Parts: sequence; C-alpha cells; structure tokens
Amino acid sequence: NAVLSYIEAQNIPTVILHATWRGYVNSPAVAGVSFEEALLSTVKQLRSLDVHVYVMLDVPSHPVHVPKTLARLGRSEMALKAAQPGQVDQLDGIQPSTIARIKELGATVIDPKPSFLNPEQDQYRVYVDGVVLYRDGRHLSASGAVKILTPLLKSMLENNRALAQ
Repeated sequence: NAVLSYIEAQNIPTVILHATWRGYVNSPAVAGVSFEEALLSTVKQLRSLDVHVYVMLDVPSHPVHVPKTLARLGRSEMALKAAQPGQVDQLDGIQPSTIARIKELGATVIDPKPSFLNPEQDQYRVYVDGVVLYRDGRHLSASGAVKILTPLLKSMLENNRALAQ
C-alpha cells in the first residue's frame, strides 16, 4: 500500500509493471490470494487512481548463455541455438483470461517478443547491429534493453499521450 500511496501523492500518471512472470505464476497463494488475483488487484487499484497501467510481458529467453555462446561459436552457430517463437510461452504462463481481464480493466499489455523476432530466420535475435542483447540466456544487457525496449516503450508512451489529447 505504501507504493500506491506514493503513486497517488506524487500524481504519477503512468506505471509499467514488469517481472519475470513465469517465475510467479505457479507460486503458492499468499494469504489465500493467487498471483493472478494479486496482479489483477494491483492493476485495478492503479486504475482507480486514474493511472495508465502497462503490463509488460517477458522478453524471449534462450536455452544457452548468449554472450558465452556467441564468443565460443560465433554468430552463425549462435543462430542455431537461439529460441524460436514456438519454443517460447507467448503469455509467460499468464492465463489468456487474465490477460483479457487486464485489458478490460483499462491496462495496456506490452509484448516485447515481436521486437526481437527475425522473420527471415523465424527466431528471436540475440544481437542487433553488433549489440549483444542479452547478459545471459534470460536477462537483457543494458545495451540490449536500450536497443530494443527503448524504441518500443517510447512508441507506446507517445501513442498513449496522443490518445489522451
């Protein structure tokens, strides 16, 4: 509740919720409340404060340590190890009904996975323009986050601003 109080007191207009969702989906209920119920409750409380809420899904994860594999095998061999769309849970373990409910509450769901897709190879990119996007197999490097997520988030926030005017 302290975070919600702070958001209200500071009149923060936008909140982006992000986590490694698949790490929470199967966690035990706390005080009888499941992860998905808690997520929906958080979105509902934020929306009641007239905050625009974004729920960002996970970035694609890969079965290998990306920088080590790139260093050992090179880019052409790394392409053989990179995850493909069919190998990644597109909703990160969150039930489709929960995603629908999040949207019904007025939040925006951001899926960064398409920004990583290399359609020519039908797999997720692990480097772009010489920038290694990951610091291991699951977490983006700082430069990777800037390279991929900054344009995505900037576009979404600008679209939101334009719709609000």
